[in-house]
Amino acid sequence: MSDGRQRVEWARTAEILSLITNVNRNVDDYPEPFTGADFNPFVTQKTTTEPTKRTITAREYALAVGAIKPGEEHSNGTDATQSHEIRPENE
Repeated sequence: MSDGRQRVEWARTAEILSLITNVNRNVDDYPEPFTGADFNPFVTQKTTTEPTKRTITAREYALAVGAIKPGEEHSNGTDATQSHEIRPENE
């Protein structure tokens, strides 16, 4: 029972700490506001991995949306992704 009480008290204390910290926070140095979880020792910090961002080629996009099939070319022998008229079949 004492563990539950400690958790409740720390939750309250952590929220007060985050409020005081956010009031005095330098927005240029810390653009994201602090939360109670940042100060609560009972809360485990979740590590989020952001997906890797990269630029895809027109061919990769066309393949992803199903506008072309792998190895498909125009009748004139050029790559299908060179056309400006890439449309999915369902349109």
